[in-house]
Amino acid sequence: MDLILLIKYSIALGLISILMFLIGILTFRLARNIVQAFSGYGVPFVRTGNNKLEKLLECIKLNKWETFMDLGCGDGKILEAISEKFPESTIIWYERSYYPYKLAIEKKEINKLNYQVYQSDFFEASFENVNIIYTYLMPHLMKKIWIKMKSECPKGALLYSSSFPVNWVEPIQTISTNYRKGKNIFVYEVQ
Repeated sequence: MDLILLIKYSIALGLISILMFLIGILTFRLARNIVQAFSGYGVPFVRTGNNKLEKLLECIKLNKWETFMDLGCGDGKILEAISEKFPESTIIWYERSYYPYKLAIEKKEINKLNYQVYQSDFFEASFENVNIIYTYLMPHLMKKIWIKMKSECPKGALLYSSSFPVNWVEPIQTISTNYRKGKNIFVYEVQ
């Protein structure tokens, strides 16, 4: 009788241990997302969908002497695709939050990709020689980004904004992603 009771307790303790482990993983992921949201201008880590990436790659034209910049690049998915399509261009990204920055660094090193990586505030960076900027950020940042682009980027520089328009500026193009209503890519040109 004692052996059966001991086995039951052992099984129960094993199940409780597995449950606690799973709760720990979920808590870690939740905490990571909360830290990400508060350390990156209130922007959660959301990957660009494959359909958006395909549409973006169809539309972007980048010469080898031009510079592409991704603001808040997450795990580097966009940069990986841009690096492969335009290997001779200068490709730069900024990501303030540690976790996505770390993912992008690992991807760069594993795949030996050609882009520059900065874990810093892109508002402190120079946009002076940047020809194309891609962003998937929140609406409250778009006006500030557009003002910085207009004051620093060369004429003809393009902003590709995923899902969130610059509300007071008319886009030169809206790229339909055939995903969900309003989840297009908006393109703006510095005049």
